[in-house]
Amino acid sequence: MRQRGMKIFWPAAAIAATLSWISTEAMALQHDDTDINQVIFGMEVNDPFRWMEDDKSERVTKWVADQTAKTTRFIEGPEYEAMRARIFELSNFDLKFGAKVRGERLFYLKRQQASPSLELRVKEGGVDRLVLASGDVPDEAMEVTHIGGQNFSGGHWPDRAGNFVVYGYNDGVSVQGKLRIIDQRTGLHLPEVIEEVGHGLLSVVWAADATGFYYYRSRSVPVENGSGTRTLQLGLYFHRLGTAQSQDTAIIEQADGDRVIYRPYVSQDGKHLFVTRREGLVAENTHLIYSTKDLSVPVDELFKGRADQFRFLGDQGNRLFFQTNHKAPNGRVVYVDLDQPDRLVEVVAESERSMLVGSSAGGDIIGYADGHILVGYLKDGVPEVSVFDQTGAFKYVLDLAPGKTIWGGIQGSVGSDKITIGTLSALSPSEVSTVNVSTGVVKREFDSPVPINPNDFIIEHVFYNSKDGTRVPMYVARHKSTKLDGNSPALMYGYGMHKWVSFLFYQPHILHWMEMGGVYAMPAIRGGGEYGAEWHQAGIKKNRQNAIDDFVAAGQWLVDNGYSSRTKLAANGSSASGPLAAIVALRHNDLFAASTIDYPVADMVRASMYGNGALMTEEYGSLEVEAEARSIISQSPYHLAQEEGCRMPSLVMVGEIDRVVLPFHGLKLAGAMQDAQACDKPILFRMMPETGHNYGSTPKHVATNAAVQLMFLKHVLDF
Repeated sequence: MRQRGMKIFWPAAAIAATLSWISTEAMALQHDDTDINQVIFGMEVNDPFRWMEDDKSERVTKWVADQTAKTTRFIEGPEYEAMRARIFELSNFDLKFGAKVRGERLFYLKRQQASPSLELRVKEGGVDRLVLASGDVPDEAMEVTHIGGQNFSGGHWPDRAGNFVVYGYNDGVSVQGKLRIIDQRTGLHLPEVIEEVGHGLLSVVWAADATGFYYYRSRSVPVENGSGTRTLQLGLYFHRLGTAQSQDTAIIEQADGDRVIYRPYVSQDGKHLFVTRREGLVAENTHLIYSTKDLSVPVDELFKGRADQFRFLGDQGNRLFFQTNHKAPNGRVVYVDLDQPDRLVEVVAESERSMLVGSSAGGDIIGYADGHILVGYLKDGVPEVSVFDQTGAFKYVLDLAPGKTIWGGIQGSVGSDKITIGTLSALSPSEVSTVNVSTGVVKREFDSPVPINPNDFIIEHVFYNSKDGTRVPMYVARHKSTKLDGNSPALMYGYGMHKWVSFLFYQPHILHWMEMGGVYAMPAIRGGGEYGAEWHQAGIKKNRQNAIDDFVAAGQWLVDNGYSSRTKLAANGSSASGPLAAIVALRHNDLFAASTIDYPVADMVRASMYGNGALMTEEYGSLEVEAEARSIISQSPYHLAQEEGCRMPSLVMVGEIDRVVLPFHGLKLAGAMQDAQACDKPILFRMMPETGHNYGSTPKHVATNAAVQLMFLKHVLDF
């Protein structure tokens, strides 16, 4: 049901009074009397809110409670409750995703309506049955458990025959988890528990004969002289079924401080183990080859010392297929024969379009299945999958639903001519299909219906010029009843990191935002993967200003073309793009009227000390390199926020149990912004309870937290 008729008009005097009390009371915080300073390449860096890193201290706990209470008073009321009810309705559906095919068995994850848990299910011969539910994990020490993959990370790994399944779980708080093995035919668990696995780095690969599996091991350890943890890589191991973890074979052991990540693959015939070596988040460029009969030492090493990327796709006999940017910035596919490992043979030549690899669009949209090479390409950020045979001859383009993007990559299985592929859009949360790669026939297996009429919404793909003249694509979405007269509120989200390709995905609160008459925009700023490596590099490290310029230029385009106005335009960023929205809040009052900043990386000087932060240097840069250090400090929101000035109304929200970006980032940012605010515009903070690196794991949590953001924007943008 449309909610536009429920609009409540707040008199200007009431708004002014509300902003007055919230701003004076919330701004009362002052920084610590004992400032902490350090000097980096001659630059003095102040850290007056270091005390907020101890999130268990009484002082921080009281501050968080006071701030969250003030924010609640600012947004509470009948209209907030109506928003929350509608967002809950849009969030409350059966979600089916994470599908993997093994022979005639199709495994997938399902989240039931209004349930925080997931089910692992299998579909076979027309019968759909439960394998495991979250509450069935037999480990009494874990008070809260869930199947790994809740955040589309693919946390279930069936063996090649689909008999045994390894699944991951954790306590809902830590980034660390455990593995269990279940026989899906009987529902019985094997006795062993595999510990010290982190789902952010986890990769499980079965031996061909299903006698065991390879996995990557890591450990969370306390940060020296601070709160929180960092991730310690331990190495690659082999676990044999029916044995204790203490008997696992260490294939590669890593020393403390080693940032290399290893990922295993097993050859189709089971004779070889291929291990890709990657340092931090940079591209894979070294591949170790082991005999599965002797894992003590590799028998060969490919591409050692090369700076180019070589991403393993699959094998056929003695041939190993790789995607590479060697002499091809947009990517090509080559193979190496094990008898002639120094010779590259091109199979699929470079195109004018960029190949989709890695995290560029929600998973690998490139792979090898049953003698076919599947290559995802991008054209202005829109994906398309072409299929070639193993000689490189083009066969067909996958027939995917228009307006949808691929999420979760391509999942195949040795010996099967079927792959699974997941898609989504701004109006559809999930659709799972199987594809016969030999014929190209696509069969829709599942979808997740939601209570909207897709025909009520308009989605446009537009282009604009950035400050330096660079042409940038952008998605703009709205309800069909919204007029382009410059009076509509607009919320704009940008990312531009990690080669992530900007696309519109299903967000219940954004749908309701559009129902309320709001415009939603997502520019494909530099730092993403829309146009390959060059586009990515142009927006990271010391080039990050390009991404900021792209974002600001997108806002200017919306104003110039009647989608919004300077008094109705809001910026949004989250996680690694939190600094983007924060910089807008601190520097661009002339164009934007408000900002919402979600679970952000804000103290970029100390970000590398916590969690997987050490792996982020490839995007932000290193404090040990002077040019990169100067860029980090000049664009660190927490440090910029310490400069006194009148900043736009802003809302900072963090997850109470976020272990990807620790909550102290948002605390320090909000504290510094409040302390330096030189006018009565509100700077608000909310700690989202029982929430991690998102708006919540249940429809109730999502609705509660997302409605706070929308109600805040409704007040400060006055619509």
